[in-house]
Amino acid sequence: MRVGIDHRYSLCFIVGFVFEVYLSVSAGSFSVFFITFFQIVTRNMHQE
Repeated sequence: MRVGIDHRYSLCFIVGFVFEVYLSVSAGSFSVFFITFFQIVTRNMHQE
């Protein structure tokens, strides 16, 4: 179970990183959305 959670978070981090780069290049205004999403994910990881 723990390994699955770690793998899921790693995948989300990679996807999120690529997503951030894509938004930074295409539409910087969406950076606020990514920052909010990243903060939520980080908070969930700290709650673990």
